[in-house]
Amino acid sequence: DFILEIGTEEIPPLMVMPLLRELEEKSESKLKEKKINFKKVKTFGTSRRLVLLIEEIDTFQKDSKETIFGPPEKIALNEDGSFSSAALSFAKKIGASAEELKILDGPKGKAVGVVKEVKGGKSSEILSEELPKIIDSLYLPKSMRWGEGDFVFIRPVRWVLALIGNEAVAMTIKGVRSQKTTRGHRIWGRKEIEISEPNEYLEKLRKEYIIADIDERKKKITDELQSFSEKVSGFWNDESEETEKLLETVLFLSEYPTVVMGEIPSEFISLPAPVLSTCLREHQKFFGVFQKDGNGNITSLPFFLAVCDGAKELQETVLEGLKSVTLARLFDAKFFFEHDKSLKLE
Repeated sequence: DFILEIGTEEIPPLMVMPLLRELEEKSESKLKEKKINFKKVKTFGTSRRLVLLIEEIDTFQKDSKETIFGPPEKIALNEDGSFSSAALSFAKKIGASAEELKILDGPKGKAVGVVKEVKGGKSSEILSEELPKIIDSLYLPKSMRWGEGDFVFIRPVRWVLALIGNEAVAMTIKGVRSQKTTRGHRIWGRKEIEISEPNEYLEKLRKEYIIADIDERKKKITDELQSFSEKVSGFWNDESEETEKLLETVLFLSEYPTVVMGEIPSEFISLPAPVLSTCLREHQKFFGVFQKDGNGNITSLPFFLAVCDGAKELQETVLEGLKSVTLARLFDAKFFFEHDKSLKLE
């Protein structure tokens, strides 16, 4: 297997997936173009890392045949059918013998040519040359310069990991040379973790509070949202477009997501649902908790669900801070809502 990890400063959450999709598509296309066999191309990612995994890649690209064309037939042959001095000069120029010369159908008609066997290059060397070009070609809706301003990317690149099997692959991406090390969680993980081979990458990062697999991280979030909602006989997913967008946002705001639940004072539940959801969803990136009344209408329960970044046992202090900020937001919302109602439509 081959793995490439580009470590960056925090990427805006809704920009991660488009980058990963483009990286996957272009890498797969380049492997096919270069005739390198592989089983599958995958991508992983968080707010601080873009990861490309190529499963079961061949060590060498496939051997191929290359046809080199020379002068057209009327110049390449003498009247007696032997090769002319022009054809022999062509053979010498490309390092071929006279015996290798043939008259072939070329793009502009019959011409003298040589069919050469081309030995497949080493996959690691091809990846080393091509992947930085692919990274440079990715579409960036917004970009940054850093250091002396020579490099441009979505966010500053801080480290690069590149391995094929247990061998390091030398390459330079945005001025950063690749190594066999990665970094754990910014707060809870170690600053340097050595990766011996791609197969151990995901597991080693889990121990450093990084869930790099996007599907695994999403399942952890949705399972915990579901668990907390059920404790208060409610549900978190109202199947709205806004909730889906919020889920993708928090998915790339945290590297090791942990859900906590806070209580909303009952005085704020009387606020209209759009006002309450704006406070929770837009400002705080929190999920609401809902239930259905006897008529099937969705109403809010006095709870919010927040996705924090880090281990569960460390989130109680964080929750207290979240409650304080949320209360301030809700007081503002209630004040402005009541103030607006006091003004008549006339």
